[in-house]
This record gives sequence, structure tokens and C-alpha cells, in this order.
Amino acid sequence: MKERLFIQFVTEIYLWEIRVRISKCDLCKKLTRQQIFGSIEAMHIIIFKGKRKAFLPKLSKTQGDLLIALNMDYK
Repeated sequence: MKERLFIQFVTEIYLWEIRVRISKCDLCKKLTRQQIFGSIEAMHIIIFKGKRKAFLPKLSKTQGDLLIALNMDYK
């Protein structure tokens, strides 16, 4: 039970940090929390075996703005 409570505590800290960073983004103020997390959830990286590098497929403007708001370099 204590482990579950700890995981919930850590999750709340991460969610709070995400909300703080996203609140500074003008576009993000117009979106609901469900839309924001839906956009984040839809992002993915394609990884190849061998010498080819992994890459992030083309993102929508909203997804790019979210990554910028979270201080994540995606280029």
C-alpha cells in the first residue's frame, strides 16, 4: 500500500510540473487538460535496428508548442 501511495505522490509532482510549464504557453491556455495529454500521448519515436538513427515523425503545431513549453528539444 505504501508503494502505491508513493507512486501517486511522484505522479502528482510530475503532473504539477507539467501544468506549471504548460501554463506559460499561450496556445496551451486554450486547450483542456485532456486535449494536452492526448496530444502528448499521440507522440511517438520510430526506432530502427542497425545503424539508422531513431526519429520523431512530423508533429502538429500543437505538439511542437507543447514540447517547446516543456523545454524539450525535438528537432
